[in-house]
Amino acid sequence: MTQNHTKELVSSLQQLMQSDPSIGDCKQVSRCLLDYLGATLAGVKLLKMKTDAIASLLGGVGGGVCAVGMDSSVSLETAALINGLNSHVVEMDDGVRFGMIHPGAPIFSALLPMAEKLNVRGIDLIKGVLVGYDAALRLASAMQPTHYKRGYHPTATCGSIGATMGIAAMLGFNAKEMEDALGAVSVAAAGSLKVVGNSSELKPYNVGRAAALAIQSAAVGKSGFTSPLDALNGETGFMQMTTNSLKSECLHKRAPDNYWIHSVYVKPFSACRHAHPSIEAALDIIQQESFALLDIKNICITTYHGLKGRHDHQEVSCVAAARMSIPFSVAIALSAGGAGVNEFTQEAVDNPENIALSKKVIIQEDQKYTDRVPDQRSAKLKLYLHDGTSFIREVVYPKGEPENPMDDQELEEKYKELAMYGGVASEAIEQLMDQVWLMPDNLNDLFGAINNCNLKGSK
Repeated sequence: MTQNHTKELVSSLQQLMQSDPSIGDCKQVSRCLLDYLGATLAGVKLLKMKTDAIASLLGGVGGGVCAVGMDSSVSLETAALINGLNSHVVEMDDGVRFGMIHPGAPIFSALLPMAEKLNVRGIDLIKGVLVGYDAALRLASAMQPTHYKRGYHPTATCGSIGATMGIAAMLGFNAKEMEDALGAVSVAAAGSLKVVGNSSELKPYNVGRAAALAIQSAAVGKSGFTSPLDALNGETGFMQMTTNSLKSECLHKRAPDNYWIHSVYVKPFSACRHAHPSIEAALDIIQQESFALLDIKNICITTYHGLKGRHDHQEVSCVAAARMSIPFSVAIALSAGGAGVNEFTQEAVDNPENIALSKKVIIQEDQKYTDRVPDQRSAKLKLYLHDGTSFIREVVYPKGEPENPMDDQELEEKYKELAMYGGVASEAIEQLMDQVWLMPDNLNDLFGAINNCNLKGSK
């Protein structure tokens, strides 16, 4: 008899719904939420004109909710869409190397407006987040690496499924309702990696669409629409259509720490995670060695397969493309001495010195590094000067991985820097941070603090 992956996954997630999260589990949800809010508030500043236009075009809704950082009331789907756009644009949201996915952006973007609208309890939001991360990470891990190689954006595809399951868990769906919701999102989940191409600014749209789709799919599942039998599996099932090599054991595997949310990394740099080992190596060199940028002859980066053709481009016309480019990210890090949200600007993209420096960066793929993926996603950077001097650095676990984590203080500093970049007043930044760490059962104060970070609470 053919294994029913959909029913088995739902059964496993239902068991998680019945579990009581530990203090450590709840704290990890708070850490991920704080990280999400920092990235989103920074994104509000960058996309304000665009998101205002979206809200105006889609129309306000009386009795709706506010997207993070906005002071206008919109529908649930519009709030989720705008949250998703803002949360992913600065490329500083969390991720997991097992699955190559950014789970927090679609999950929180969908769950927060739904939780505010329906006045859910804090513990129910926490359970929804935990289940949502589990669903997204299990599915992405089971489908990689061929899901990515076939051109799918797992944050969009598996992220929408995770967000749907998170809503279902938060609202206490029964097994049938959850299975129908999973079926609804599975037949609609999509997202192409074409968005990482030069000049494209649509990568965050994949996240926003995933969050909005999750709200719609959860509503369809709850309403009684019956889903296909085993929507994930079969000839036209989601997994069969989007991967060549399913690792079904990952789909049903419980995490060593009970929840897979503990496997996320936190990003210190405002660039694609694939660029982080190289950025970290470059920054370590310039912090310890003395030379002028004009002295650099070339830079050779040796790393794992799959980055050439997607993240080695040297022709960059916008900030979004620069964040996806390892050569340009390294050039910005070397010239600016950092690679945060303040360093990735259009001025940096147009700077002739950065353009020239990026063209000196060569990406090589080595099977030795490929064989370590996904346990390690490392890189070795060799910087050569014209006088023959060379500097070598290898980064195995870049900062933010579970093996090399950011502590709470470092996470708070990152959140504050991003929120300040977004123009949020210092008092509002502190108030929101306090509420996130507290995560009370009554979430009114949390949402009040989030809503206070809009234009009225800004500098």
